[in-house]
Amino acid sequence: MKQRGKRRISNERETRDPHTPVPPRFNERVSPAPIRTGETIVLSCISQGIPPPMYLWFRESVTGTAMIFNSERIYTRAGVLVLQSARAEDAGRYVCHANNTAGSEMVELEVSIISSLSIHLVPQQVSFRDFFFNLRTRIDPAPFD
Repeated sequence: MKQRGKRRISNERETRDPHTPVPPRFNERVSPAPIRTGETIVLSCISQGIPPPMYLWFRESVTGTAMIFNSERIYTRAGVLVLQSARAEDAGRYVCHANNTAGSEMVELEVSIISSLSIHLVPQQVSFRDFFFNLRTRIDPAPFD
């Protein structure tokens, strides 16, 4: 007896020739939780592709976009950007470009830095009819604790 209208349901993924180039594709796009000053920031932009992708990191600012290079405090390795001893000025948008011979893809990650509030007032002498006082303000502990 011949079967008609037979359906085949499968959860198998498509199999590709391992030598056929495949452009990079990111598995997930997650911005990190806010980081406190002094902590280490780790940004990940791991993607899959054939051949394995190469990565470039950029930092966007009001003056433009600049490529990120390894330094004493900042380094990149295989799609991961690490910023040690986070500073308030590290906050902002970071862009990762993954590319290979089949194509490219980019992902933007937003970094937020939590800093302790610090107010520094230079003491000044103020006079009101023979009354003198100095004003000094300090918030301790920090309100973000």
